[in-house]
Amino acid sequence: MNSLSPSQIVEMSQTLHTARRLAQEVEPLTKTVTDFTLADAYKIQENGIELRLTNQEKIIGYKMGLTSKAKMEQMGLHTPIFGVLTDVMEVKTQSSFSLKNKIHPKAEPEIYFVTNRDLQGSVTPEQAWQACDRVGVALEILDSRYKGFKYFTLPDVVADNSSSAFFVLGDSCKTSDVTTLQNLKIEICENDHPVHADTSNAILGNPLLSLCELVKLLAERQQILPAGSLVLAGAATAAIELKPEQKISASLEKIGTVSFTVKT
Repeated sequence: MNSLSPSQIVEMSQTLHTARRLAQEVEPLTKTVTDFTLADAYKIQENGIELRLTNQEKIIGYKMGLTSKAKMEQMGLHTPIFGVLTDVMEVKTQSSFSLKNKIHPKAEPEIYFVTNRDLQGSVTPEQAWQACDRVGVALEILDSRYKGFKYFTLPDVVADNSSSAFFVLGDSCKTSDVTTLQNLKIEICENDHPVHADTSNAILGNPLLSLCELVKLLAERQQILPAGSLVLAGAATAAIELKPEQKISASLEKIGTVSFTVKT
């Protein structure tokens, strides 16, 4: 497998950046360059985030992807990955979300963490838990820039910031008030009717392992997870396609709920 040249990385990141801004879907990158590495894909992602920072966006955390069997099966991919979250991606809970200038958005239920100290290298679930200030329930809104939103490669997904678009943070509590994150029911509903449900164990067997995996992936790129980071641990269920007049909500046992409504 060949590595991309610096000019190819810049060109591909600009293509995806423009597609996101104009809400115009594009062919997967591997349709034109058939083989590039996952390392190249993260370089494209990083360059794309740099383009967003020039527009005064600020990095506030990360999202993990492909951390559940349901999500892996839905996307036909099998390796956990990460994307970057910025401040302008947040949608307030119980607010409305417009489909205007979106491509093909979907929502999925998540568990999120907020860290209180730097994490780097190899960490255990216990160390990760000690480094978290809060844990809560969230909805991530995905909006891949690729045509059809399926049947693309892992490098394609990573290059596109792991399909990340928006997120909604719901109820949370101090980690000191939670005794375990094991076997907690998590559910996503459409218009108050359950659509998908599973337990927190669907996220790599333990959502804290998703946090550990993120720290490991960052370390491979000589990066750390800084204190104060928001981390979406990954979806526990398959995603729901967003349509006008929906109410999308999610609940996490012992933690709480999160919701938003969809408008045209």
